[in-house]
Amino acid sequence: TTSTSTPTSPKFDHGRHVRYFCHCLKQLPMQYSSLDTNRLTLVHFAIQSLDLLGILDSEDEGCPINKQEISDWIRGLQTPTGTGFQGGTTWLLYNEDESS
Repeated sequence: TTSTSTPTSPKFDHGRHVRYFCHCLKQLPMQYSSLDTNRLTLVHFAIQSLDLLGILDSEDEGCPINKQEISDWIRGLQTPTGTGFQGGTTWLLYNEDESS
């Protein structure tokens, strides 16, 4: 008789994923610090992930999400001309009219 065992998939750790994405909203993990110019993209993925995890609109004490603070931060990345957004806070764009 041969015994065949079915491999088991690792259990999805909901809480661990929530903590990770909440941390990403507050501070970039060390391994992503070189991606600061892409921070807006990373925030987008963290917010989308928290929404998929069912946390975005909850009153979870472990992950308080201040939507107004995030919205204000995003608006702060708008270019001086108002026609686009910077990717992060490392490189500050300036208004060409003011640089002359």
